[in-house]
Amino acid sequence: MLTPEKILEIIKKIVNGDYTASQLENLYNNAIRLGYTDIECTAKDALILNGNHEHKRKFLAPIQEKVKNLVYEIAEQHNWLNFQDNNVGNGIKSGGLMINGSAIANYYFSYKQKGWTRSVSFAATQTNVKSDIYYSVHSPNLMEEIHCQNLDDALFLFCSELDEQMK
Repeated sequence: MLTPEKILEIIKKIVNGDYTASQLENLYNNAIRLGYTDIECTAKDALILNGNHEHKRKFLAPIQEKVKNLVYEIAEQHNWLNFQDNNVGNGIKSGGLMINGSAIANYYFSYKQKGWTRSVSFAATQTNVKSDIYYSVHSPNLMEEIHCQNLDDALFLFCSELDEQMK
């Protein structure tokens, strides 16, 4: 059994970057096995930030899948997966924030008719492991992308913008 002082010492070493990815993986697995949740959480965070691609995928894939499924369910529920004459293509797509690394999960769907300057889009984003999901709506009528914490507000705004564009 580790003393509280030893636990703090290990956590400080993790935060300071004193362990390799391999050592962090061992610390993480041992912390789970032995029930040291403080070490487990700190090692997991370090692996996400500093680990190799495999570590990031292991920890981030479930979050990404959750956000992607949420966007899919929203689009399917409202029949927004198969817009007719969609010039940007139908389906759920990975967003730029996830591609450039600004967010761990960012998925969207969009619609654009011929002659429109920009598409109307709806996105769900989670910036990091501990953050909440927020929703975004983008439209030619809006001066900038609008972010909402509340799903119902985002859906109302998206529907309004879509209706406005289709007039």
